[in-house]
Amino acid sequence: MSDRQRQHLRDEAAMWFARMMRPDAERYRRKFEIWLQADETHRESYRRIQRRYEASGVLARSPIRAGSGAATFKRRWLMPAGLGLGGVAAGVAAAALMLLTLSWAITTVFGPDSTRHGSQEFASVAPVPNDAKQIASPVGEIRTLSLSDGSKVTLDTASRLILAFNDHERRLVLSRGRARFEVAHEDRPFVVVAGNGTITAHGTIFDVDLRDHGQVQVALLRGAVDVKVGNEPNHEPAVRRLRPDQNVEFDPTGFVEPTRPIRATTTDWPSGIVDVDSMPLPDLLREADRYAEIPIITGTPELNALKVSGRFRIDRPQLLAHNLADLFDLNVDRSRPDRIILEKKIRVGENPS
Repeated sequence: MSDRQRQHLRDEAAMWFARMMRPDAERYRRKFEIWLQADETHRESYRRIQRRYEASGVLARSPIRAGSGAATFKRRWLMPAGLGLGGVAAGVAAAALMLLTLSWAITTVFGPDSTRHGSQEFASVAPVPNDAKQIASPVGEIRTLSLSDGSKVTLDTASRLILAFNDHERRLVLSRGRARFEVAHEDRPFVVVAGNGTITAHGTIFDVDLRDHGQVQVALLRGAVDVKVGNEPNHEPAVRRLRPDQNVEFDPTGFVEPTRPIRATTTDWPSGIVDVDSMPLPDLLREADRYAEIPIITGTPELNALKVSGRFRIDRPQLLAHNLADLFDLNVDRSRPDRIILEKKIRVGENPS
């Protein structure tokens, strides 16, 4: 099964899980049972979503408390790992508050399954209205969208953003990937949630990059933003204010290192082009892999020592592979369906080893 097929199956399973957690789940029961019975991969994918839901502790961290009926609701619709369809009952009993929490948390906490494009396992659980909207970009595509307040968002490849604007705040949750925010000036604060932190701005341009295991990088291009990290009880969150051309990183434990200047290579991404100077070849290939269904790899370890300088389009991996081959006089091997291999040319009389 290809990465795209696995992601499609995961999305289907997450959709059915969310539907069967709704107060009106009974209306979907028959179609859900047909989908579940169709293939063992459906049942396994559904169980995987279930396990991630249970491990995330969504209910424990939500406003729902014992006695609300949530525990009964959970038991009725979660499928025991060792059982088939018989383990799924048809009851429905859920408070609207639980639906509000789950409708957001299923999307945000689960994220994608672990594939080579990465998965964001950490997400802050915060109240999000049930009318929140979601925008996303597929692998290999960079999308720019205008928001209702006049702001613009550019989503990098394989990214997902949840929008929850109200009369008092413009709140956005980055649940996967990277985004650039060009914020329109107005009275309501503009707040981006990513990992264990929030980034607040009133009018500015900044990037937020959510990586594996809740690691987040924030780069400010114009204006000012406050980056707040941490939400543990009885602990004051750490806050840093960024100035233009500054960059900061944090993870679930807090800020990773001091604020530092940003590099142009980290902010050119919306164009799909990078301008690099003596960048190690593996680093460039790692960036290009974000946009690729088929990754580019080096055929021999010695090629990893090459340094790359120049201007390259990285959102078209096949074109990049041929440009690098021309630059370093290499061959491009497309004999395998799951990878593009850069390798040394074998010359007459030369030992291939």
